[in-house]
Amino acid sequence: MLILTLNCGSSSIKFAVYQSKGQKQLTTGYQENILSITSYRSSLKQIINETSPDAIGHRVVHGGMLTTSSLITPFVMNEIKRYSHYAPLHNPPELLGITICKKHFGHLPQVAVFDTAYHTTIPSPVRTYGIPYKYTKKGYMKYGFHGTSHHYCATEAAKLLGKPLSSCNLITCHLGNGSSVCAIKGGKSVDTSMGMTPLDGVLMGTRCGMLDPGIVLAFLEQEKLSVKQVDHLLNHSSGMKGVSGISHDYRALKYNKHPRAKLVREMLAISLQKIIASYLPALQRVDAIIFTAGIGEHVPELRKDIALGLGFLGVKLDDRKNKRNAPIISKATSPIKVFVIKTDEQHLIAHEVERVLKQHTAKRR
Repeated sequence: MLILTLNCGSSSIKFAVYQSKGQKQLTTGYQENILSITSYRSSLKQIINETSPDAIGHRVVHGGMLTTSSLITPFVMNEIKRYSHYAPLHNPPELLGITICKKHFGHLPQVAVFDTAYHTTIPSPVRTYGIPYKYTKKGYMKYGFHGTSHHYCATEAAKLLGKPLSSCNLITCHLGNGSSVCAIKGGKSVDTSMGMTPLDGVLMGTRCGMLDPGIVLAFLEQEKLSVKQVDHLLNHSSGMKGVSGISHDYRALKYNKHPRAKLVREMLAISLQKIIASYLPALQRVDAIIFTAGIGEHVPELRKDIALGLGFLGVKLDDRKNKRNAPIISKATSPIKVFVIKTDEQHLIAHEVERVLKQHTAKRR
């Protein structure tokens, strides 16, 4: 069986094709600057016609109350649409991709793989906000994101440790334009830095990260901004872009001598040190810290800054290995190992498609 995996962005489509036996990747590709629905439709039709898949797997950022990867049905599509407001940069283009595929290739089984699904093991006291409980029952709670990446990296880290995933306590740091950190105990997510939306947690490219909610009220009441303006400010004009006034891209800031570029570098390192350290009570023991995604995999200076602040835990980096982005960058004497793992969300999506289809077939027998 050939499985096509799709990651549909607002103006781009990442795709890969896997042979289900052994999950071997046969091809991968990326189309960008897709600026209209017509172009989106044409691009998807071209990808599917050229790859001739037997099934399609879609990455979906916010699955709401859906707790596992699912065959796409009208109910599933409605849930993705219902939670689009909480992931406005992600769910709408993903839903568009699903809609186009269902319309033109409805005969193919299609599976939604949710970034939120991996975090459904987060315990209730961590998931619940200090708001009237009637809103919690409506779904106002921590969901967490980048779950596919955190899960994949945890699986690979267990291999490097030579232990079953169920015996591993890990902290995974997915650092890119969007960033999140995850505490993993016995292979399961027990906490993560993002919340009900992908806006919370680490300072990001254009997203604010952790923020006093009172600031939002002040923007509305004192600055007289509209809800739409505040939404745009926090999602598109904040983070590294807003603080530096230079760029949303860490690569443009890491050597820049401007005081606010330096401020961004320090803010990011400190926020990550604080989040990582805050997971110690839940984990008690940490086997490894993992860095992944565009910044996590390719910026040794940031990894070094983070590790220096975690020296009280005994974390020790090997400078030479760190500079060359080696898979294992900690010293042999470091009680907590530090890994750099290239994330592969597409691979895990393909695995989930095969699992869901097998499960569905077994139920029909």
